[in-house]
Amino acid sequence: MWIKRYIQTFQSMIDEKIVRSKGFTQHQLRRCIAGFTLIELIIVISVLAILSVVGIAAFSSYSRAQTLNAAAGGLSVTLNLAKSRAYSQVKPTSCGNNTLEGYEVRICGGIPSCIPPATDVDYQLIVSCGVTSVRITSVAIPNITVSANPLFSSVFFPVLKGGIRGGKAMSFGINNLFNESRTVAVDSSGNIK
Repeated sequence: MWIKRYIQTFQSMIDEKIVRSKGFTQHQLRRCIAGFTLIELIIVISVLAILSVVGIAAFSSYSRAQTLNAAAGGLSVTLNLAKSRAYSQVKPTSCGNNTLEGYEVRICGGIPSCIPPATDVDYQLIVSCGVTSVRITSVAIPNITVSANPLFSSVFFPVLKGGIRGGKAMSFGINNLFNESRTVAVDSSGNIK
């Protein structure tokens, strides 16, 4: 008899828990059907706004860094082109019968020594043939300035001599409007870093 009462008590406890859990589930189900509360929506929108601002700032910084890296890479490629053409003695047809002396990269930022048209040009690749200098390319990079240190305005790679004329190492600063910079250096042997 006591076993029967024990089983009935246990059965009623289980039934009560099932009823409570059904009530809990039905309450949650009614809440989900009703939608989101205003507080939940405000929190979600605030988090999305913060993530968007952080993402835009990171992208902007990344974009500026890539522009500087591209400008430094472009100057490095131009210097390497001048060096390789001087070493291989590539003489363009514009030299005519004049003797090829070498190739030069001139920094034009505010310096009148560049071959016209040099308006808004950052640097030029020039071939020197005797007394004649002929511009091969001009490069203008928007929102970027290129400067030389020391204040020599060019690097000259003579034909078959190796190194650079003057034998002094030079560096070129590439800056953007946000005071971020990259440096391209040419040592006395003509190595470009």
